[in-house]
Amino acid sequence: MKAIAQFIMRGRIEAAGAVFAGAILPLMQWLSVSAVALVLLRKGIGEGSVLAAWGFILAAIAYYYENNPGNMLLILGTVLLALILRISVSWELTLLAAVLVGGLNGWLFEILAPEYLVQATQFLEKLLAQQMNEGASVPGSSELAGYVMLGQTWAMLVFLIVARYWQALLYNPGGFQQEFHSLKLSPMMTAGLMLAAVLPVVFMGEGAVIYIQLVTIPLVLCGLGFAHWLIRFEGLGSAWIWLLYGSLIFLNVVVYPLVLLVAVLDSWIDLRARIRKKREQG
Repeated sequence: MKAIAQFIMRGRIEAAGAVFAGAILPLMQWLSVSAVALVLLRKGIGEGSVLAAWGFILAAIAYYYENNPGNMLLILGTVLLALILRISVSWELTLLAAVLVGGLNGWLFEILAPEYLVQATQFLEKLLAQQMNEGASVPGSSELAGYVMLGQTWAMLVFLIVARYWQALLYNPGGFQQEFHSLKLSPMMTAGLMLAAVLPVVFMGEGAVIYIQLVTIPLVLCGLGFAHWLIRFEGLGSAWIWLLYGSLIFLNVVVYPLVLLVAVLDSWIDLRARIRKKREQG
């Protein structure tokens, strides 16, 4: 990973090459977007905007041929979050912005790609029919756009984290680990997000699930940061980190609320301080 970051930061040509490679190679969009975010975080809006424009043009060309604006919206959203992080040096503000930008991206996706969403819905219907699973419900275009919104939000944050990690590797070794391990929202921010998660349930019922997942993303990320800190504090091996993410994927219904609860408790009663105090006393 460090070698990739070093290559990107050699100069504008190398950075543009990384963006181009990420744009054309399958499953390599993360490289393109993360490269843009790294340059913006390190060199600022002047140099970052040039690279972002190059990446946006490539994504726009893909949108023209594939009718899928996902990459185009992804690079714009990640650039905006990287700019907010660079200016504010605040992960809390950046995470809040991610919720808003992710929601905006989902809305724009539904506007820019209605035919793509219809085709995706029809594909799912055929797939389920082939599997003889006629009783399974197929998400409509709006619901599918909601899932795109969630995916976009998580992707933007992951790509930004990769860029921040690269930046720390090159210019501040160990800095990202400290940032991620101390990730925590203020009690007021936590209360606001929890309120935003509850209100849709009152007005939308079951249709609010996607929006609840969206507004709780900052808390879940903070909960993961706490889990990483606890694993290191207790001297546990990396196997516990793999177990954490594996359970989050395969036991999502159980683990996701637990990670969310830990983040809320840490925000309100500072679990890290309590654990440290207990260690000192005992």
